Order: sequence, then structure tokens, then C-alpha cells
Amino acid sequence: MIQIGQKRGVKFNRLIIFQSKLYMAKKEFERANELLSRAINDPDTDPWAFFYIGKLYTRMGRIEDAIDKLYDGIRYCESKRIRSTNIINAMQEKLAKALIFNGEYDAALRILDAAKASDPNNLEINATYLLARARKEGIDKLEDGFNEFRRRKPEKRRELADYYIYCAQFLEILERYEEANENYRNALKYDNTNIYIMTQYAKSLLKLALAARDEGKTDIATARARESARVLRRVFQFDPDNIFAQNLQEDLYREFLIQLTDII
Repeated sequence: MIQIGQKRGVKFNRLIIFQSKLYMAKKEFERANELLSRAINDPDTDPWAFFYIGKLYTRMGRIEDAIDKLYDGIRYCESKRIRSTNIINAMQEKLAKALIFNGEYDAALRILDAAKASDPNNLEINATYLLARARKEGIDKLEDGFNEFRRRKPEKRRELADYYIYCAQFLEILERYEEANENYRNALKYDNTNIYIMTQYAKSLLKLALAARDEGKTDIATARARESARVLRRVFQFDPDNIFAQNLQEDLYREFLIQLTDII
């Protein structure tokens, strides 16, 4: 392991970033966080440290922390007069996603306007922009844009996770909740330690459970509620203090009298 705290500068922080990515791959999120936190506090760091800590916090479900660090990264690039469109666009796109996840659609659109100006043909930036507009303004013309996005399915495993999250969120806006749930399930299949995906999948399952109960489909409602509880148990394995998951746990008990300790 890298002996941190002994050296500084861009080259050394690139080694730290590499080590943190290994920890992320091994699901050792706190170790990755320790390394990246030290890297971003170095006044001469590699700016990708900000991108990766934002990415890490998003995976951990710490959306507001991700937003803060990605804003810090963009400001760092400005202060150092870094002109690389790769790092700036990557941080802008990741920041816009986090802002959408946090319901801050106007802020996401401002970030995406800048990203689109520098890279107008970037599919992911354009998809994120469409999603932010749809979340803010409603579903007019959303379906055409969604169908265009859906035709461009990526091949890389981690990109597939993001792709299915986008699909699920588009489908929720279109009120196609069964399909949205299936896409959250697919996203989790391709990134099975992503706490944000887990919480959204659990929320989707609970929504479908409530709808099934309203339709008198008691067995289906109970099965979906119990599956939601299983997903929440996995969230708590990674993040015992996750507030969003705690609120969902309370909803499950209030609506279905399900305790997580009762789920096998």
C-alpha cells in the first residue's frame, strides 16, 4: 500500500488515485475515501482526485457530499487554469447527475449548459440534460428523446449501470413504474455495491407494493415489500446510518409491519 502523508504533488496523487480505485473495486469504500480525502487537500493535487471522490460519494449514497466535492473540483481547475475538457466535462457531467439525484434541476441545467457548449455531441451529457429538463418541466417530448437514448446502449459494465439508472428515471417520469423497477434491478446487477441504486430500487419496490395492495393483490404486494426490505438490509451492511434507507425502513413497517430482522 502507498504510504500516504509523506509526499505531495500531481504525480504522487496519481498513485493515490490508482490505489483508491483498487479499494473501490474491492468495495473498501472507507479506505478509498481516506486516500482521496488526503489527495484533494493537497494544494497541488491531480484534479481527477475530485472526480473520483465525487464518484465514490455518489456510489455511497452521499449525494450532497458528492456535490460539494465536485464543485470544489471545478473551482480547483479554474484556480489552476486547467483547460483539459476531459476532466472538466467529466466533473460537470458527474455533478449534474448528483444534482438531479438531489432534486436540484435548475443547478443541473446550468452545469449542463456549460458542458454542452464545450462538447455538444456527448451522448451522456445530452441524456443528462434531457433528464434534468424532464424532471423540471414535465414529459413533453420526453419519450422521443428517451427512445433515442435507449437505442444507444453502452457495452462497458459500469456504463451499463448508469444507462439503466437513466432508463429507470426516464420511465418514472413517464409513469411506467413496472419498467422503471426492472431497470433499477438491471442497474444493480451491473453495480451491485452502489448504495444509491440500492435505495432507489428499494423505493421503487415499495411503490409497486403499495400499488398492488391498492389493487387487492395482497400476495404480490407482500412479496414486493419483502424484497424491498431485503435490499435495505444490504444497504445497511455498507452504510448503517443511511437516512434515506432508515426512512424507507419506517415506511415498510408502517405500511406492511415488516421488520428487517424478520427477512431471511
